[in-house]
Amino acid sequence: MNFAVVVFVVLPMVCVAQRTPSISYITQEQIKDIGGTVELQCSVQYAKEYAVVWTKTGRDRSDSVFLSTGSSLVIKDSRFAIRHDISSSTYTLQIKDIQETDAGIYQCQVILSVVNKITADVELQVRRPPVISDNSTQSIVASEGKAVQMECYAAGYPRPTITWRRENNAILPTGGSTYTGNVLKINSVRKEDRGTYYCVADNQVSKGDRRNINLEVEFAPVITVPRPRLGQALQYDMDLECHIEAYPPPAIVCMTVKTFLFTLLYLPLNPHLNVSIAGGSTYTGNVLKINSVRKEDRGTYYCVADNQVSKGDRRNINLEVEFAPVITVPRPRLGQALQYDMDLECHIEAYPPTGHYSTLRVITIEKRQYGDFVCKAINKLGQAEAKVHLFETVIPVCPPACGQAHYGEASSVPISSVIIFLGAIAVLFS
Repeated sequence: MNFAVVVFVVLPMVCVAQRTPSISYITQEQIKDIGGTVELQCSVQYAKEYAVVWTKTGRDRSDSVFLSTGSSLVIKDSRFAIRHDISSSTYTLQIKDIQETDAGIYQCQVILSVVNKITADVELQVRRPPVISDNSTQSIVASEGKAVQMECYAAGYPRPTITWRRENNAILPTGGSTYTGNVLKINSVRKEDRGTYYCVADNQVSKGDRRNINLEVEFAPVITVPRPRLGQALQYDMDLECHIEAYPPPAIVCMTVKTFLFTLLYLPLNPHLNVSIAGGSTYTGNVLKINSVRKEDRGTYYCVADNQVSKGDRRNINLEVEFAPVITVPRPRLGQALQYDMDLECHIEAYPPTGHYSTLRVITIEKRQYGDFVCKAINKLGQAEAKVHLFETVIPVCPPACGQAHYGEASSVPISSVIIFLGAIAVLFS
């Protein structure tokens, strides 16, 4: 009996499946200073048969520049280098002497086909000192009471912080000496708010950047008079001073006295008066100089200023001219009958005043009262006197004697006056 032996041999079948390439590692975001060095690493797996490239794009990804393929650089820049570590399959892109333009997104790509690729991104941030943008406020002019807005923007990395302050660290209209933010807003600007404001951009890189912003506030003239009341002796010079604060600067500045107008146009024609002006963009100081003061110079002077915001602001200066008494006697010789009244008059002009007019009434004249009477006035600058002679007549003089004898008393002399009537006859004062 024949037996057949059938042997089944099972041969092992080996199937090798090709794995898909991948990027196993990419450097995290890098932040570097200008002039420094950075290395960007990209590790891949199962990509021996594929091209690995580095590219650079902007943040908006609008432009793309090829930097390397495999272990070869494409870009011709000595600052760039590419290394390929075969053992770890890592491609390292090195950038030396980093510039601000190197900032952007670097992409490691494994090219699978014309329409397919594997990518991984790393962003390089370059620290940049702040630069204030041209669209920031440079200067501004506003009317008093209006809202004002000053803006300041800056580029740089990290993002700059904007801080506001005023010249000489003056208090800001918002309160405090500093304010943080891109926009400094003043709801109702005042003339005190005018001046230089500093916009400071800082991000701890370098010294930062600063812009000076000039704020001008248009306001009506404000006049101040340091000495509203003045006194001066005869023949001495006198300065009348007023200070005017206004913006725009006052277009009309004048000094007036009584009804006569002294403008800057006519003052140089009068050698007795001259004016001097000193000032800047918002301040004017005016001095009206009176040479060798005269009596007629006394009175009220007005300092007047106009600008396009307002007209007619005015302040007064009162000038008193000091001089020794001067006495005039309207009737130095008077006659009157016995038993009638008679008024003896003298007029006094002086400053400080001693009284401007004085009358001594002699009531029911007696024989012994005829003779010389003396009117005397005294102030701190001197004294003066004048005589009135009273003589006897047969016929009564009218006035004050009109038809009958008049009995009364002497008119009063002001208490502030120093006026003395001295009779020639001693009995008059007994």
